[in-house]
Amino acid sequence: EDRYSVVFDCGFATPVNKVTVKDVPLITKAVSLHATVFLVKAELDQLADGLELFGIVGLMRKHPNKMKPLFVYDPMDKPTAELMIALFDVHFSPPGTSKRVTEETAILYWNELLQDMANGLIKTVVHSMDEDERPVTLCIGDLLTFITGADRLPPMGFPEVPVIEFNHDPSIQLPTASTCTPSITLPLSQAS
Repeated sequence: EDRYSVVFDCGFATPVNKVTVKDVPLITKAVSLHATVFLVKAELDQLADGLELFGIVGLMRKHPNKMKPLFVYDPMDKPTAELMIALFDVHFSPPGTSKRVTEETAILYWNELLQDMANGLIKTVVHSMDEDERPVTLCIGDLLTFITGADRLPPMGFPEVPVIEFNHDPSIQLPTASTCTPSITLPLSQAS
């Protein structure tokens, strides 16, 4: 009886002694609608009223395809070279220094690497535990995973702006990343 009262509260009004197996899809639909829409209807209405204040609802009706990415997360949305270039804050040395010139050149190579990754031109070989080699093409999502731990931009963005930093120590040869910050440090060495 208690379980049926929950179903009744969800809008399925057939008396309990008349429910059959054929009613299962209707009960499922009633419970699903109740849990996903009706329980939060007041909140959704309040959100719509707030968006209406700024004319957003009208824009959503007029341009649904353009507005959808702002409100609906698409897990298939892969990062692009353009997104990566815009996403990162680059911490350059002061202008006019030789370090700055080297860093600006490195960023040009960084942008070229991103374009090559986007075009599927970066290939490598992965060695597995059983010594088999497997060729792979690295994509921008792989690079983003190395730097941030995520293979695509989170729906609400990263908690902090991802950063590109530089290390001018000639003994450092490989980039390092911190997924907590998120940041990547590119190794650079000054030619004497």
